[in-house]
Amino acid sequence: MTNTEIIVNFLIAIALGALVGLEREFKQIHKDKNVRSYGGIRTFPLIALFGALCGFFSDQYSIVFPVIGFAATAFLIIISHYIFASRKGRIGLTTEIAGLITFLVGVLAYLNLTILAVSIAVVMTLLLYGRVSLHEFARHLKEGELYSTIKFAIIAFVILPILPNKEFGPFGIFNPHQIWAMVVLVSAISFVGYVLVKMIGPRVRQVMSFLMGFVSSTATTLALINEKQGWAQFTYNVVLANTAMITKMLVLIFILQRTIFYQVILPFGLMIIASLSIAAYLRITHGYKGNIVALGSPFTLKPALKFAGAFLIILSLVRLGTIYLGQNGAYVLSFVSGLADSDSAVLSALQLTTPNFVAIASTAVVL
Repeated sequence: MTNTEIIVNFLIAIALGALVGLEREFKQIHKDKNVRSYGGIRTFPLIALFGALCGFFSDQYSIVFPVIGFAATAFLIIISHYIFASRKGRIGLTTEIAGLITFLVGVLAYLNLTILAVSIAVVMTLLLYGRVSLHEFARHLKEGELYSTIKFAIIAFVILPILPNKEFGPFGIFNPHQIWAMVVLVSAISFVGYVLVKMIGPRVRQVMSFLMGFVSSTATTLALINEKQGWAQFTYNVVLANTAMITKMLVLIFILQRTIFYQVILPFGLMIIASLSIAAYLRITHGYKGNIVALGSPFTLKPALKFAGAFLIILSLVRLGTIYLGQNGAYVLSFVSGLADSDSAVLSALQLTTPNFVAIASTAVVL
């Protein structure tokens, strides 16, 4: 590693520590003025710098330096926590744990694992800053939703790794690991939308339908039908929900098939622009409000199994249609499948294995 690279890595470590420290300092100044913790805008960059130094010494001398450094940092933080707890009755450990993670972020930054270090620091800062919203989310979470989430987490992160990752059946259509991985991916994206609705919904009522569209644009539309509202209001909300569905499709394609993503970004972008233009027109001419519709958590076993079944059926039809009817068969079946379940239809098109895969799959996805 050159001297320039070493300096850059040290600067990255300090910057990431400053990001975390800024959030902690902001909290103390603006939110918890009566509660002081051991660290702020100066301490956290120093902790990250210490981590980077330990990474440097491990690179030059021995791997034992990060271990000793982490132990020393933990010891100092424990003493600080004990002092604050004895004086103020403070028992929270959030800032203390953040300090330990910041040390490790500094080590990662020096070791040139920049993306990992930045990702950890940013996620940690978001978790620290979103304390109120996260507590509100937990407070309003229903017991059934929590239970469903735990069940799905077991199935996704315990069962998924042990499912056989090989093809079964005619033409290798059935791959248990692949199918369930798609279920986990789609459900996770839908769950993010559901969490956003729970956390910030009332404060962004005007885009509520868009957020609910990430959970299920079909369920959102059906729920809106039962509400008393004019045609302009109904259309505005439905258009936003379906715009979210198109956006979710783009996210899925970007994650799974980057080559296809670059092929479909233009038509998908035009769909999104057209939808937002309609919504903007209705908002300007008729006014608007976001409808809060009661939707169940998508992170449950029953919807996941239904999606897995739909995905398997549509995948089988599209693959068999491609084999026996050629690319036109794939196009027709993708279009028809999209009427039933857009998630399954898009994912099935991405699983095509044909000589002209990119062109056929891109067209099928758009259809």
